[in-house]
Amino acid sequence: MTPTFGSAKTEQGYCFSDSAFLYLFDPETGIYDYLCGKPECTHQDNTCNAYAPNFLEVEYYNGYLYMACESILVEPEDENVTKYDVIKVALDGSTKDKVAEVAKVIKNKDTDELKAPYITYIQHRGYLYYIYNIGTGNDESSFYNNGSNCLYRVPLEGSREEECILPLDYKTNIS
Repeated sequence: MTPTFGSAKTEQGYCFSDSAFLYLFDPETGIYDYLCGKPECTHQDNTCNAYAPNFLEVEYYNGYLYMACESILVEPEDENVTKYDVIKVALDGSTKDKVAEVAKVIKNKDTDELKAPYITYIQHRGYLYYIYNIGTGNDESSFYNNGSNCLYRVPLEGSREEECILPLDYKTNIS
């Protein structure tokens, strides 16, 4: 279907992402389409209900889809800071709400660059477990920069306090 890392099984079928939009695949018909029910929608930009620039993974829990993505999906953009959030999405794509902030990275003022993040996550028993790597270097002193390389969990309902379960050993490959 797409080069996605995973899909989420829902009552309507399988939801997956191409890193820009969410799709719903019906296994009975073999047809997939945008997760958007807006009439006359062109599915080309952020006005589409299916718009969701995420990290390809989609998780399903208790009637909603969850994913990690840039916070621009749910809050105004800050030109000096890039934030990544866990987002809760209605099954028709009509609502997208911030569950928790995953990471916040300030751009390098000298180069105006931001190292591309790597985030991986799973949903299990009402929690989203995640690990990310943003702006780290190759030596031990920078391995945990920006909170990187630690296993975190955040509840998908109730209190949104994230919890660091354990820091990974130096040089662990989070992928």
